[in-house]
Amino acid sequence: MEASLIDQVTVNTLFIVWAVYLLSRLRQDQSFTARSVILKFLGSILFELSLSSFTHFLQSTWWTRSLEIGCLHAALLLMYVASEQLLNNRPYLPLMKHRLVPLMLFFIACGTAIGALDEQNLGAFLIDPAFRVTPLYTISYFWNYGLQFWFVVLTLKLYIQSLGRYAVLTYLTRRLICIASFSLAACALCAAEINLLLFLFGKKSWHLQLSQITLVGETLALWLLVAGFTIPQDVMERIIQPLEDSLAWRKWLQHDLLYALHQRMIQIVPCVHLPYDELQDIRVLIEVSDARQVIWSHVPLTHPLTAREEADYLLSLLQQSIVMEAPGIYQPARTRKRNVLKHNLAVARRLKRYERQGHISDLSLLNRKPSGRQPLLRSGVSESWPLYNRGFSVVCSGKDEK
Repeated sequence: MEASLIDQVTVNTLFIVWAVYLLSRLRQDQSFTARSVILKFLGSILFELSLSSFTHFLQSTWWTRSLEIGCLHAALLLMYVASEQLLNNRPYLPLMKHRLVPLMLFFIACGTAIGALDEQNLGAFLIDPAFRVTPLYTISYFWNYGLQFWFVVLTLKLYIQSLGRYAVLTYLTRRLICIASFSLAACALCAAEINLLLFLFGKKSWHLQLSQITLVGETLALWLLVAGFTIPQDVMERIIQPLEDSLAWRKWLQHDLLYALHQRMIQIVPCVHLPYDELQDIRVLIEVSDARQVIWSHVPLTHPLTAREEADYLLSLLQQSIVMEAPGIYQPARTRKRNVLKHNLAVARRLKRYERQGHISDLSLLNRKPSGRQPLLRSGVSESWPLYNRGFSVVCSGKDEK
C-alpha cells in the first residue's frame, strides 16, 4: 500500500485504535504464545505509523524513500508471520528461523535498494501527467507493489485455509471479515499495477479512476481488518444472532429429514436397526448407509446413484411392502454426490414430497411389525425394479430374467 494514496488521518486513527485494542489484550493474555502474536501485530502497526511520519515530516531523499519502503514491507512481513502463528496456533518461533522470512527479507532488501536508487516517489505519475517513466522507476514500482501483493496473497491464503477449523460462528465471522479485507487489498494493489501499465501504453485518461479505486480499496481493506480484530465479542454475538437462529432451524430440519429417511430405510431393511431407546445421530447415518448397502446389492446398477433414483426406488419398495433380510449378489451402487449427508437429505426431501402427495403412508404408521415377505433375492430383481423402463442402465443376467 502506497502511503500517499491513502487518507493519512483515517489510516493513523484506525492503526491507533487497533494498537489500543492489542495493548488491552496484551494485559489480559498471559500466555507466551499469545503475547508473541500480539507483539508482532503491534510491531506491524508501529512500522505503519513510522511510514506515515517519514512521509509527512521528512523531505524526500534516498534514505527517507528507503525507510518508507522498508517500513511498509516490514509491516506486511510481521502481519503475515503473526497471522500464521495465530491461525495455525503455533508456538513462539524466532523470526529468522521461519522458513520464508529469510527469503522475504532478501526481496525487501532488493526493493529497498531499488527504491533508494530511484529519485521519484512511486506515485509521481499520478500527480504529473507529463511524467517521464524511466526503466529504473518501472522496476522499482512493479517490484515493490508486486512484493506487497505477494505478502497480501500469502496472508489471504492463510485465512482461507483456516476457515474449516472454526466451529464457533463468531470466530468464523471474524475470519471472513479478514478475508474480505485482504481480498480488497489485493484488488487495490492489482489496480495500482494496472494503472502504471496503462500509463506506459498511453492510456492516461484512466489513471485517475484507477487511483481512486486503489484509494477506496485500501481504505476499506484497513477498516475491515481493524473491525475483524476489534469488534467486541458480545457485539459480534448480537450481530450474528439471527444467522445462528437460522442455522439452528436449518439443522433441526435436517435432523428431522434424516430421522424420517432412517425410518423408511429400516422399514425395508429391519435387520440393520439396533433397538436403542435414544438413537444417536451418528447411529442414524450408520444404519441408513447399512440399509442402502443391502438394498442396492440386489440391483445390478452400473452408474452412480442419484438422490431421485434412490427415492423413486424406495417408493416402489415401500408401496410393495418389501422387506429385505439379507444382502444380494451385486456390488452396491455408489452415490453420485461425494457428500453422503447431502445425498441423504436430498432423498429424504423427495420422500417427504411423496408422503405429502399420498404415494406412501405417514411415518406415524410405521410402528407396525415388518411383513413376513421373503427377502429380495436373484429371482426378484426385475420385479423389484419397476423403474427399469425409465432410462436406468440396468443389465440383468439371463438367469435373473427367468
